[in-house]
Amino acid sequence: MSAYALYRMFINEEITNVVTYPHFWFTTSLFVLYVGTFFFWALLPVLSKDQAAINLAQCIQIYINIAAYLGIGFTMLLYTKMQKL
Repeated sequence: MSAYALYRMFINEEITNVVTYPHFWFTTSLFVLYVGTFFFWALLPVLSKDQAAINLAQCIQIYINIAAYLGIGFTMLLYTKMQKL
C-alpha cells in the first residue's frame, strides 16, 4: 500500500514539490519500515544457525525501526510548518 501511495503521489500533477508534502514523508517512513521488516523476517530462517549474523540482522532491524518511527514523529511534529512552505 505504501508503494502504491508513493506512486499516486508521483503521478499527481497537482503536487509540484513532493519533498514539502507531509504525506510523502509519512508514506516513505512506512515504506522503509515495511521493506526492512520484510527482509528481516525473510532472512531470519536462513541465518538461524549463525548467531553473529542473527545479532547483526537484529541490530539493523532496530536501526530501521528507529529511523522509520523518528521519520513519522518528525513528520507529525513539523506538519504545520511544512504546510506554510
